[in-house]
Amino acid sequence: MSINFKVSDNGNIINVSYNGEITCEEFMLDFTGKNTNLQTTDPNVYTFKASGKIINSEAIKKKKLKDIVKEQQIVYFVRKQNMNYSKILKKKNYR
Repeated sequence: MSINFKVSDNGNIINVSYNGEITCEEFMLDFTGKNTNLQTTDPNVYTFKASGKIINSEAIKKKKLKDIVKEQQIVYFVRKQNMNYSKILKKKNYR
């Protein structure tokens, strides 16, 4: 059974459809893999909120998507900060 819902990414509404039997974690990994530079469920990087709950909290992310997100609901996706995930190479000071 598919669930059709919306994800608000900084005000940009993205219509999505996912199988309700997958876990919230599987949804978040798929969504971040398709829409960001870093595929993660880490709440220090991104937050997914629905019905007043933080979906990527440890207590919720293993639950089935259909138990947390309802048809046509809006899930709010928040990028914690404007991060660059490339490695920073430090120059050595030679004297």
